[in-house]
Amino acid sequence: MFPSEITVASLQFQQVFEFPDSEKGETKPKGAEGRLLEVLSQALNFKYKLVTSPDKQWGHHLGNGTWNGLIGVVMREEADMAICFFGTSEERKQFIDFSEPYSINELTFATNFPKLLPTAYAYMYPFDLITWLGILVVLFTMPIIFRVLNVTKLPYSYLLLKVFGAIVLQPINEKKFRGLLLLSCLWYFASWISAGYAAVLASFLSVPLYDTYVKDFKHLTKVVQGGEYKVLTPKGTAIIPAMQNTGKDYLIYIADMIDKNDWYVLSDKYMDEDNFYGKTAVLGVQLMLNFKFGKAPLATKYISNDMALVLPVAMVVNKNFCCKNELNKIIKRINGAGLYKRITDDELYKAWFRAQKESLEQEGLLQM
Repeated sequence: MFPSEITVASLQFQQVFEFPDSEKGETKPKGAEGRLLEVLSQALNFKYKLVTSPDKQWGHHLGNGTWNGLIGVVMREEADMAICFFGTSEERKQFIDFSEPYSINELTFATNFPKLLPTAYAYMYPFDLITWLGILVVLFTMPIIFRVLNVTKLPYSYLLLKVFGAIVLQPINEKKFRGLLLLSCLWYFASWISAGYAAVLASFLSVPLYDTYVKDFKHLTKVVQGGEYKVLTPKGTAIIPAMQNTGKDYLIYIADMIDKNDWYVLSDKYMDEDNFYGKTAVLGVQLMLNFKFGKAPLATKYISNDMALVLPVAMVVNKNFCCKNELNKIIKRINGAGLYKRITDDELYKAWFRAQKESLEQEGLLQM
């Protein structure tokens, strides 16, 4: 028989698990995980006491069989179970049990949206650096070739101006040159360069230009290697060990860099706006990022669609807990009825509504 009262541990996250505010007269937790706990309490007819972890972490293995965070709270029997988007892992299963999975954690990352590039430098954008260097090489070597092949006796400085003039579609007096083969090559080169530049420049001036997106983990690895980006992740999660066990070099590199540079933040702070200062990517579960920043196309942050890994989500249960079978039976029924999916969809709608409201408020401030 299921106990009439149990202790449940969790962390405070907006729309994930929100502890009831006694000052507002609240008695039930909110958020997707809070609402799931309330459904379980009604189905199994139990009351619950809520606790949290002082270090505000999911749980990290400290060695010698000890854990901190919520897992440590459950291991020490300070709580019967814990709920907060826990991803299952073999390492954790050695010390605690997991309930029947009821969702999945899809690991991705969020960044600021790319900044609008200044239009003052738009005339440089049509070509990349290599193309511009190639044009400069042609500009300075073509007059030398004309002189070496004895095509003309004109001075180098004059030929340099004429080659530059040809590139910007200025006419050349062909009578001052012997033979038209080399001159025709110059005209052909100049026509292609000028036409391509004009076409691309027109499109750049008509459409707003933005800085580069970091679209996936492979691209993220490159910009981290180049020192352009850093990657933050919350303390005490299964993210780093799971990435290191994927066997994918680019994911292992990111995980190792996070460890090496101590790019960790407290779980209750890692999605704060301050963490997105500069060029920063924040690792996290896609659903949690959607709860915080909304969902495309109305999100307030760019959330990548590339998934590093997928972990089943389950409740953490003490190994000595009496009634795991009853708990798993109800979770299976909830999954079968699609109830948890309905709960997360409701929370996503709230996030969308909040993002819309914040966007309208921001526009109002800008207009004042």
